[in-house]
Amino acid sequence: MLDLAFVRSNLDRVVERLATRGGALPLDRFRELDQKRRAAITEAEQLKAQKNAESVRVGELKRSGTDTTEIQAAIRLMGDRITALDKEKDAVNEEFQELLRGIPNIPHESVPVGDPKRITSPSAATGTRRNSTSNRRRIGTLARHSAFWISIAP
Repeated sequence: MLDLAFVRSNLDRVVERLATRGGALPLDRFRELDQKRRAAITEAEQLKAQKNAESVRVGELKRSGTDTTEIQAAIRLMGDRITALDKEKDAVNEEFQELLRGIPNIPHESVPVGDPKRITSPSAATGTRRNSTSNRRRIGTLARHSAFWISIAP
């Protein structure tokens, strides 16, 4: 899986290299999720700073004997909004990580661009598969020679 910071800072390069591999990165969705995630984090951090400042103010007002009921209610609302933003951030982050998991590794610049019509697999060229019985025999022989015994069904 590619690193988020790498993809974000090299987005054009990642898209270009994936195109040589035949893959495509959903750029619009990537940018949308990134923007939502950053907005939720920014707003939550601002609200946390404001909540901390208001909490200090409440402590000072209580020491002076002033009623702080309204301010405390506003602080509770800020806390609820922070919780909602954290949940939104987690949901977006999960979707973002799922998108990142779907992006394959990008090929190095030295790797030539291949012809998608060209068959690279020998078994795909002939259209045949190896006999599973011969594979079982190979595994059994390997197991006996390596001092391990694997029970293989006939």
